[in-house]
Amino acid sequence: MLGAIWLMVAVICLMSIDIGNVFWQRREVQKIADLAALAGAGVVAGGCANASANALANAGLNGLQTTDSAAVTCGNWNPRDPRGAADATASPPRYFRVSEVPLNSAHVSVSRTVPYFFVFNFFGAGGAPASRTVTAEATAARTSPLAALNIQSTLVTVDSGKSTLLNSVFGGLLGGTLNLSAVGWQGLLDTNINLLSYLDRLALNLGVAAGDYNALLATQTTVGRLLQAAVDVLGSGSAASTAIIGLQGIVAPAIGALPLELGDVLQLQAGTQAAGLNVDLQAFQLIQGVVQLANSKSAVFAAVPLSVPGIGTATVNVKVLEPPQLSAIGNPELAKADPTGPNGIFVRTAQVRTLLSVDLTSSLTSLVSGLQSTLDGLLSPITNLLNSVLTLNLVDVLSNLLCIGCTRNVTDLLILPGPFRFDVNIDAAAGQARITDFTCNSNTSKSLTVPASTSALNVRIGRMGSSAADAANKVFASPSAPTVAPVPLIDIGVKTCTRTCVVLCISSCQPRQPFAGGGIGLMTNTSLAGASQGLTYSAPPATDLPDITSAPAYQSISSSNVVNSLSSTLSGVSIQMYKPLVSGSGLGDLLAGAGSVISTLVSLLQSAVSTVLSPLLDPLVNSLLKTLGITLAQSSVGARLTCDGSVELVY
Repeated sequence: MLGAIWLMVAVICLMSIDIGNVFWQRREVQKIADLAALAGAGVVAGGCANASANALANAGLNGLQTTDSAAVTCGNWNPRDPRGAADATASPPRYFRVSEVPLNSAHVSVSRTVPYFFVFNFFGAGGAPASRTVTAEATAARTSPLAALNIQSTLVTVDSGKSTLLNSVFGGLLGGTLNLSAVGWQGLLDTNINLLSYLDRLALNLGVAAGDYNALLATQTTVGRLLQAAVDVLGSGSAASTAIIGLQGIVAPAIGALPLELGDVLQLQAGTQAAGLNVDLQAFQLIQGVVQLANSKSAVFAAVPLSVPGIGTATVNVKVLEPPQLSAIGNPELAKADPTGPNGIFVRTAQVRTLLSVDLTSSLTSLVSGLQSTLDGLLSPITNLLNSVLTLNLVDVLSNLLCIGCTRNVTDLLILPGPFRFDVNIDAAAGQARITDFTCNSNTSKSLTVPASTSALNVRIGRMGSSAADAANKVFASPSAPTVAPVPLIDIGVKTCTRTCVVLCISSCQPRQPFAGGGIGLMTNTSLAGASQGLTYSAPPATDLPDITSAPAYQSISSSNVVNSLSSTLSGVSIQMYKPLVSGSGLGDLLAGAGSVISTLVSLLQSAVSTVLSPLLDPLVNSLLKTLGITLAQSSVGARLTCDGSVELVY
């Protein structure tokens, strides 16, 4: 009995040795296949013959025997292929398509015959030793190149003056009142935030699965949570985190409850690996984008009241119509294949509407009195006669003499009628850029082709409401262009009056019709054309196109056809002559054709408007737009590219 037991133990041990040998050989074959696939994929860009030779040579160095068989196949591995998996029945699915270009992967299959030494050796056919064939396969792919584009904020340093403007604008965009020091704002400018760390923290805060960054960018959240994730990453105590906490504290209910998606300001190509997100963004740009995103989803606009001694008062209102696309990251191969599709790598600045309502009544008092006396001296001798012939009706002239039931049009002349208020509306359309081509010979020899453009600016000067508040409500009520009415400089209105005499003569007049008899008004509605330019980034030198983990290299696009200063626009403010609305208005016709006297008057008005407005509006608008990350007629685009020749096992 003991002998039988020991015999059974011996048989089991010998069977275990045979089975163990098969599994050990299977592991060895898998090791050979894995290393060979990595070696082949590393040089597959040079052609499949080169990849096959390199893979087989590597297999020989790692234990491939002469009796083994090995096969190398080249192709394309693309998990984001819209056609889906090449073999959906495999687990996990296979995305390897044989011989499909661009070649980026190598598939290696290795087979080995493993003989049995003991028990199973007696089961061979025809007396031959029994054996088992083991097979292993592996697929390795080159890491996809990664490119990133950025739109740079134009703000670099913050002093006390800029701090005041930043507080007014950012506070207004969030619907509250902000009071941050210049140190806090400068801290945001000087601090970088790692995008990967920020997204991981946001995913944790929102309960989104770790690593699913596309789902994270499409998850609805709020501005408060987006800001809190930045505080969590930066840590407490720094000037940057203190500034962000200050922004959190003033988020109004109208902004704070709005559903937002981070993907509206950060673009991430589907399937981008976590390594591609290991880039730094300026903290100020990220927070600026979040604030502008929140404002674009709400009806809130920022109001900045100003008082300029000797000139008057102005109210600046700002609304973000379209948020910026701060950064875009992805595979330039996919972007090149379809630049405008879902895999495109595209960035843009914010599209912003500004409205400046300026009251110049006090500063134009002397001008009004001077113009009044000039016109009175010119026109008063003939005003009564022209009143009688406004309709060129002889009966009206006779009625003036007899004064029996006369109905007539009476001229009502106004010179710079107060309050003398201008509305200046500027729509700063977004500058944009996208990747259309690239080369990746190596990390030291590469290039990106990035067409960029600055969109048209629309400048409107006139009157867009009865007051500054009314103009703001009308201008920001819709993304479409606001209605612009002329600012009356000389308004020849007409009243239709009836005079009835029974015992006493009583006159009654209908409401005044502005400009019915003609006049002079101020209005500008100009579209300033944009520009397009192809930007090329290339390395060497490395600073002209750095790796994705380094700071981006910036290039700017600008156009001489678009004004860089508002003063040149203001100097061209059009003083328009308005023909009478009432047929045959003699005073209006006279005013429209009064020759040198009226030409002198128009020049005087034009000079006064430009002189008064330019010192106020030119620096104000430029500073305001720079605060919002916009420079008129210019877009600064930053680019980074990593070719990365590394390979990884994908199956």
